[in-house]
Amino acid sequence: MTIPQRDTRQCPKCETSLRKTYVRDLYEIDVAHGGETWELAERRISDACSHALYGQHRGLKVIHGYGSGRGHTSHIRTQAIPLLNRLARETGGKLVPDQRNPGAHILYFN
Repeated sequence: MTIPQRDTRQCPKCETSLRKTYVRDLYEIDVAHGGETWELAERRISDACSHALYGQHRGLKVIHGYGSGRGHTSHIRTQAIPLLNRLARETGGKLVPDQRNPGAHILYFN
């Protein structure tokens, strides 16, 4: 089943530009420390991206773990970064590594 693409640069109700109205700090989500499966982590990241956009946050910080090669965080990290890159392309944002946490990336929307 294909999910229809939506324009994430405008409010779906009033068509106001979301790019010009960011008023909040980063929205943060942690998918590394709760024992999430990749499927759950993927869903949580996508939902958090929508929440951050429509909540007028300046970006989304995803804590995915630094992937030491053991455990589930390695798998989540290798899957999360391509997902975040795709979300950056879809939203016109920019993905950067978190300078303070090697196990996190920040998706800036503007």
